[in-house]
Amino acid sequence: MKYIYNFVLILFVVVLYQQPLRSETYFLDFKYILDQSNAGKKVNKILKEELDQGVKKLKNSEVKLQKEEKDIIQQKKLLSPEDYKKKNNKIKSKSDFSSKRKKYYFKFSF
Repeated sequence: MKYIYNFVLILFVVVLYQQPLRSETYFLDFKYILDQSNAGKKVNKILKEELDQGVKKLKNSEVKLQKEEKDIIQQKKLLSPEDYKKKNNKIKSKSDFSSKRKKYYFKFSF
């Protein structure tokens, strides 16, 4: 009988103290945590460096392709129409920078 009384008493106390906890809601601001903590600052710095390096690579490859395109345009009169079309199509297939840039930015967005 003593065990049942203790069990009911403990159950009653637990149920009473659970009710106020359910009514309160807490939120964490992860952006603030990432911006203010040491680990978050390090991660942000690393991600920014990787993003900058990736954008720099995309810009360099874009400049190279533009240079190749200018060279082909200059050689247009010297090349046969078939060769010109082949080279032009080859460059156009390489020059899909907008989708590459979007994918790269999407990779680092959070």
